[in-house]
Formats: sequence, structure tokens, C-alpha cells
Amino acid sequence: MTDNIIETLSSQLKQSIEPMNKVGSLVQANLEKLAELQLQSFRTYTELATRQWKALANARDLEGLKAFGETQTEIASEVGKKVMADLKEISEMGMQLKDEIEKIVSKKDSE
Repeated sequence: MTDNIIETLSSQLKQSIEPMNKVGSLVQANLEKLAELQLQSFRTYTELATRQWKALANARDLEGLKAFGETQTEIASEVGKKVMADLKEISEMGMQLKDEIEKIVSKKDSE
């Protein structure tokens, strides 16, 4: 009888912990993706800033400074597009994580 109680409790505990483990794994995977996205973005923005500083340093006269200034609209557009793409990807990652967690929770509730 004691064996049955222990087996039942063990089974119930396993059923309770399993969804939490799945959610934990999903969150961990999502954080890894987010960290990779942040690293990629950091590289992109650092390279862009480095190019800009080099271009500004090479502007040795009024014409060079004028040429540098004319490229700023393009640079601002490039940065804006990158920021929007990053935000879209983060939003999609969040929605996907939410959907997957909801599936786990609803599966647990239906059991």
C-alpha cells in the first residue's frame, strides 16, 4: 500500500514538474536567441559607427565634409530599417514563446 502511495505521488510530481521543465527550456532557448540577436545588432551598429567615424576623419576639406553630410540620410535610413527589423524579430520571438507556453499550459489543464 505504501508503495502505491509513493508511486502515485511520484507520478503526480512528475506530471506537475514536466510542464515547468518544458517552459524553462523554451525560455532558455528564447534567451539564447535574444542574446544572439543582440550580439549581431551590436556588431552591425559598431561597424556602422566605425565606418562613420572613418568617413568623418577622411573629410579633410569642405567638399569632404559636404559629401559626409550627404550620406547621413542614407545612414539614418539604414539604422532605422535595422532597428525596425530587430524589433520585429524580437516581437515575433515573444509571440512564438507566448504561443508555445500557452500550448503547454492548456495541455496541462486538459489532463
